[in-house]
Amino acid sequence: GKWSRDVCASAFVGADAVHLGGKVQSQVMPAIGYQTDGRTQYQPATFKAFEETLWLSKEQPPRSDMVGVRWCCASKAPSSGQAARATQLEHLDALLATAAPGSSALALTPRATASYDTLVELGRDILHHGCVFVLLGGAHGFDGEDDLNNSHQEAIRSKFASALGSDRVA
Repeated sequence: GKWSRDVCASAFVGADAVHLGGKVQSQVMPAIGYQTDGRTQYQPATFKAFEETLWLSKEQPPRSDMVGVRWCCASKAPSSGQAARATQLEHLDALLATAAPGSSALALTPRATASYDTLVELGRDILHHGCVFVLLGGAHGFDGEDDLNNSHQEAIRSKFASALGSDRVA
C-alpha cells in the first residue's frame, strides 16, 4: 500500500547528509499492475532497491526522475574529523530551519538517564503538531569516535534545543 508522504528520514554521515521522504516509495516500490479489486499493486521494497535508489540519486548531475531523495554533500572531503563534524552541524542547521512548529526531538544514547516512564510523563500533555526527530548515533557514536568526549553529541542536542525549544528535546 501507499506510504505516508509526510514521513522523513535523514542520515548524517561524516560531512554528508541524505534526506528521504515518503515520495521515495515510487522509486523503491514501483507500481507493477492492479489487483482484481482495482487497487494498485506494488513491487515489494527491498534492500537492493533502496541501495540502488540512493546511489543513482547521488549521480552528478542529479537525476531529475529521482524523487524523495536529496543529498547534501560537502564540496570537498573534509581535512579532519573536526571539519566533518562542523559541516555536519551546518547540514543540521539547514534541516532544522525547515522544522514545522511544534516539532520535538528524542535523543537515544547509550548513557541516557531518562527511563521510559519518565519520557511518557514528559510527553503526556504535549501536542505534537510537527515532526518528531529521533536522534541515533552510529556504531561509533555521534562523533565517529565512540563519544568519549560528548561535545559533538551535546552540540547536536543544543542545535535541536535552540531550534525547537529545550522543553521539546529529551
